[in-house]
Amino acid sequence: MKLPNPHAEKAKNSFAEFIRNAKSDEKKRIYSAVLTEATKRQNEIIAQVKNA
Repeated sequence: MKLPNPHAEKAKNSFAEFIRNAKSDEKKRIYSAVLTEATKRQNEIIAQVKNA
């Protein structure tokens, strides 16, 4: 029995397109922005828990 290969067909979403086609500097800029926002949200949650 042959299992389907999830990577056989290219993903058809904008994130996958970005990963495949974006230049390195563009990826770094986006990743930096995402990580900055994620860190901000995590710090907000930690502050809420400490104040609860």
